[in-house]
Amino acid sequence: MSVMVHDPGFGVGDSLVGSSQEDIFAKLNPAASAVFSTIANATPPQLDWPATPARASDPLVEPCSSFLKAPALATALGVATVGEYADSAALPSDIVSLDSVALTDAGFVDCFAEAGFDARASFVLALDNAAIVDRIAAGLGPNSDEHLDRLMGQTGSEKAVSNCVAGRPNCDLWFSLGADAIFVSSISSDSKAIAQAIIAQAR
Repeated sequence: MSVMVHDPGFGVGDSLVGSSQEDIFAKLNPAASAVFSTIANATPPQLDWPATPARASDPLVEPCSSFLKAPALATALGVATVGEYADSAALPSDIVSLDSVALTDAGFVDCFAEAGFDARASFVLALDNAAIVDRIAAGLGPNSDEHLDRLMGQTGSEKAVSNCVAGRPNCDLWFSLGADAIFVSSISSDSKAIAQAIIAQAR
């Protein structure tokens, strides 16, 4: 199991500054205990996730640019050009990690591109896993940092969940596009612009 701690505003007066390792683990303990308790009591069908089969990869199709071509990404980043995508290509046969095997089997592709230090973005393609966004949306509560969002070009039951707020373009955003789920995380540009560029290319 991998646990990621998200602290909004990290590095700018955030709540973890000045905390010791013991303090952080003490704060995480109630949430971690609840997670492990839920897993321990889960039924086999609940643990058998994702249930959808991974999409077969086509060696002739570069997955990242098939969702967002370089010129459109450059426009979203506000630059003239961007470099080649660096994606999560299969590891050599003599290098195996649990993460790489799980992500590949689940149909996840990690895409990253940049045009210098001040213009870079990454997005994760969760192919045939649009249900992930539905599950995230269903779990939102009144005290959640994330909220339901709406992206230009989305249709039908497609959803978006983000922690994007006015004045904070560098944010995290999950959205569904047809049968796929996509996660955009941009630390130097407009995450929504990137997401909407992906949708525009698909439509």
